[in-house]
Amino acid sequence: MEPFTIIHQPGKSPDSFMISGHIHPGYAMAGRARQALRLPCFIVGPQQIVLPAFSFFTGLYTGHQAVDTNSYYLIGNDSIFKI
Repeated sequence: MEPFTIIHQPGKSPDSFMISGHIHPGYAMAGRARQALRLPCFIVGPQQIVLPAFSFFTGLYTGHQAVDTNSYYLIGNDSIFKI
């Protein structure tokens, strides 16, 4: 689907913008009173977007390394929040 490459696992492509999934990214937040919240997130970089999982069955991977060139968008309460 020019100009995009759609692939299951994130990778690198110098020729096109990549859309992938596989790692089911999420973001974990902790509050002062031991509250915890894990939300699915999109990871958007200059050459790719990694889509989150949209079901509880697949789980959320929160161990991804933050990269300065990426943007992270959380999904919660039918809204999208950039962090």
